[in-house]
This record gives sequence, C-alpha cells and structure tokens, in this order.
Amino acid sequence: MVTLTRCSHIFPSSLNDIQPGVSSAKDCPAATVWTILEQLGYEDVCAQLGGDAQGPWIHRLENVLTLDVAVHDRFDNMRLWFEEVRGEENRYRVVLAPGLTHTLVGVPKQVKFVARHGLSVPSPKYIRVHAMCCRVAHMSGAAKYLDVLIRNMEELQVLAEDGTSADVLMYALQGHRPREHP
Repeated sequence: MVTLTRCSHIFPSSLNDIQPGVSSAKDCPAATVWTILEQLGYEDVCAQLGGDAQGPWIHRLENVLTLDVAVHDRFDNMRLWFEEVRGEENRYRVVLAPGLTHTLVGVPKQVKFVARHGLSVPSPKYIRVHAMCCRVAHMSGAAKYLDVLIRNMEELQVLAEDGTSADVLMYALQGHRPREHP
C-alpha cells in the first residue's frame, strides 16, 4: 500500500517558541504545558525539548514519528496513542479513542518502532506522557470539547459578532489546523 506520510511531533512543534521556566501562561497559553510537565516530575523532558542557545530541540528524533496523514491527524487530536507492550522493546499497542476501530482507521493493533543507520527511535518516555495526556483528556471530557472546536473550525465561515466563537479563533491562532480528510 502507498500512502502519504507526515512528520509528527509527540510534543507539538507549537511549543517551539516557549522557554520552560521563562515564558508564562500569560505570555502564551501553551506555556502551561511546560508547567504541567514540570509539576508532574518531567523536568528532564522540559530540559530535553525546551531548547538552549543552540536552538530548539523539539525537532529531535526522539520526539518525532513518521505517520500516515490520517493517523497523524488522529495522533495530533488525541484520538490515537501508543501504549508500551511489556517486555518488548519499542513495541506498542495502538489505542484508539472511543468510537474508533482499528479497521475503520486502518491501523494495526500493534506497531514496532525501528530506526535505521544508527538513528534514534521515538522516546518511550515521550510516548508514555502523550498516552497519559490522551487518557486524561478522554476521561475528563476535554477530548469532546476539542472535537467540537475542530468541527467548528472546519465548518465556521465567519466569526460571531457577539464573541461566542472566540474559543474557535484562539484554538486556530495557536497553530491548530482543521482535520485533513484523505
């Protein structure tokens, strides 16, 4: 099978301009991501991805996957994530949000990440944190809210004069794109 693929960041590249411990949520709402990671004990992840004088490290290979366009969309929108298979290095179960099936999405139930020519595979820690965020989003109902925002972004042709579509505008301005349909 031939398909289009896209570079997918486990931690989104929109975090690129935010410095952990320097930017505040007032400066940029995405700065909250760094704060939450630090509070959960992932200071090392913030240090690894936050950048330094040599530039941002968000694009490091450990933070990147190459995914089919439709899979990339679901991964970015927290409707697909990977959970480690115990005892098997770099092998993951593909977990889907409620209402999706592996057949419908066209993905296998398990995948194994491999690297060639001495390059790095995606970081198991980054994948675990992404999976945790997806599970929490679905348990809290946040995923449904994101689905509504994305649907509104796709369907909305003009913003409401009374400001009721401000959340859609903010979501779009933060660098999120409407879903791509194959």
